[in-house]
Amino acid sequence: MQLKAPEKKSLNLSLTPLIDVVFLLLIFFMLASTFSRFSSLPLAVNSGQSQTNNSKKFVLVRVKKDGVIEVNGQTVPVEGLVKVIDDLAVEEGMKLFIKPLEEATVQDLVVVMQKARQSKLNNPLVVR
Repeated sequence: MQLKAPEKKSLNLSLTPLIDVVFLLLIFFMLASTFSRFSSLPLAVNSGQSQTNNSKKFVLVRVKKDGVIEVNGQTVPVEGLVKVIDDLAVEEGMKLFIKPLEEATVQDLVVVMQKARQSKLNNPLVVR
C-alpha cells in the first residue's frame, strides 16, 4: 500500500503592505511631534588682540560659585546689577567685561549677560 504524502502549500507573504504601514506611521509621528526650539544669546568674545583705545576704563563683572556676582570687587545681588553697572558707566566708550570663574555655572553666566544687556553698557565681552 502506497500512501501519498500531503502536498505542502507554500505561503508567499508580501512585505509591501507592511512597509507601507511602517512609512505611514513614520510620517504620522514626524508630523505629530514638536521639536523644541532653543533660543540663542549672542556672545561677544574678546579676540585677545590689543586694541588702542583712549579710554582705559572698564567695568569687570565676575561670576562666582552659587551665583555670587562681583562688580569691580564689590559683591552685588543679581537684582541690583543693572543699577550698579549704570552707576559705574560714567564715561563714553567704557567697556563691560564679564569673567566667569571655573566654578560658575552657565545659567549664572546667562543671567548676568541678560542683566548686563539691560544696562547702559549693553555690549558685554566675555573673557577668560
